[in-house]
Amino acid sequence: MGTFYPGPVNELWRRASRIGRPAEFDSKGTAASFECGVSVRVFVLVDEKGVLSSVRYVSNGCGWSVAAAEAATRLIEGKRLRDLHALDELESDICTVLGPVPDSRESCIAIAVEAVRDALAEYRRVRAAEWKGETALICSCFGVSEETIESLSASGEAETVEDIGDLCRAGTGCGSCQILIREIILEGLR
Repeated sequence: MGTFYPGPVNELWRRASRIGRPAEFDSKGTAASFECGVSVRVFVLVDEKGVLSSVRYVSNGCGWSVAAAEAATRLIEGKRLRDLHALDELESDICTVLGPVPDSRESCIAIAVEAVRDALAEYRRVRAAEWKGETALICSCFGVSEETIESLSASGEAETVEDIGDLCRAGTGCGSCQILIREIILEGLR
């Protein structure tokens, strides 16, 4: 088979191993480019410890799009939600894997990242919708209630957001609840 794309892009495209809709997944995310008609759908399976145990994708795109999605899924599979830090560096990490990315192909990387973000956002939405607790759900990534955070803070076991994360994982997934956790801790100090 010939070389149609630059080295790493061609290899990821030709040897894509994470492509295909899995039989089992916790959430899915989709992104598309209306410029070129490409779409990427990412499927995520999260284990009981908050680890992305399986990340797969489908795409109707070119080699750049497939390579970007392949790189994205390889980079995040096996990581804990708490270690993803809201995917701040995923785009640059994909670019490192693919090598120099021409301006005309930056949208391929952006679509892959957006699909991953959408899948993780759906995962949080589903977790929040399943919540059956009596108090407010603060951390939807790990199902931690306001009552749990208040209790840890009041006991003196946790004085910072990081302490809460160490004790019950709240705030260590996507990070969007860290402001609420900080407010609960400060309220307890008053």
